Amino acid sequence: MAEEQSSMSLEEEPERSRSPLPLPTVAEEGEGYQPVPVKPWTDWDSMQLLVEDSNLLSLAPTLEATLRYFITHYPHPITQISKCDLITLAICVVAFETGLSLDGCPLPPMYKSNQLSTYRSFDNRLVRYYGTHLPMAAFANRSKAFSLDLCLLPGGALEDVQRCALVAFDSSDLLIVSLIPAEGSSLPKGFSSALPISRYIPLVNIGRLTVCFQRMKELSRKLKDELFLPFRDIAYDSYQAFRYPSLMGLPEELKSRLVKYMDKSSQENLRVSYDESLRGCTYSSGG
Repeated sequence: MAEEQSSMSLEEEPERSRSPLPLPTVAEEGEGYQPVPVKPWTDWDSMQLLVEDSNLLSLAPTLEATLRYFITHYPHPITQISKCDLITLAICVVAFETGLSLDGCPLPPMYKSNQLSTYRSFDNRLVRYYGTHLPMAAFANRSKAFSLDLCLLPGGALEDVQRCALVAFDSSDLLIVSLIPAEGSSLPKGFSSALPISRYIPLVNIGRLTVCFQRMKELSRKLKDELFLPFRDIAYDSYQAFRYPSLMGLPEELKSRLVKYMDKSSQENLRVSYDESLRGCTYSSGG
């Protein structure tokens, strides 16, 4: 019997989910959630995990789920859905891909707050969850700018530095998008980008959503480079270092050498949060 199990071919190896969390619940399966299969021969280039993987034949599942939710709950006749609405939805999904979350939105039942790290980035299940829980009130008043409150770490105590607002203003052929840190935050005033709407949303066709989107890789990378990643990088720079087993298990001489490569601010943060375990390490006087 053992020999039969050991001789199992690669083709017979069962699929595994990429997520370390429990398998999807019956409710999730009812909503159409499908875990990402992981096999030695999995072709990752063919997987549509991100908005930028969308094309004229099919959209990324997270983007498509967000669009279906939006169309179902749209507060106006669906004939009034505009190019601006569609590009705004794509922007929201890209924000969730970058690790941002809906501020004030409870975590799904299968998650616990201690399972999520402030430093997490892409989580396919959370992207889908937040995309299908967008507050439709943000789309209700078409005469005002779109505004959505976001945060870095859901389900826990938040500091101002972890909060921001995604604001989008329709200026005819351009969409002015800004990511504004929360009031009272020590971060810069904000990050902005101007997007030519028709370059990414050539038309509106609710019956064929795939033809409504183009150049999604360009849009996704522009948003991440100009808005979301700069905010994350600067916000993280203000955090104190946390204790992690990978650091605790290192020999003292190796810890000391790593510390020498840190700038002065990082050394001080590390000293405050990890002083006891790093006792005896040599701290340099500069970066």
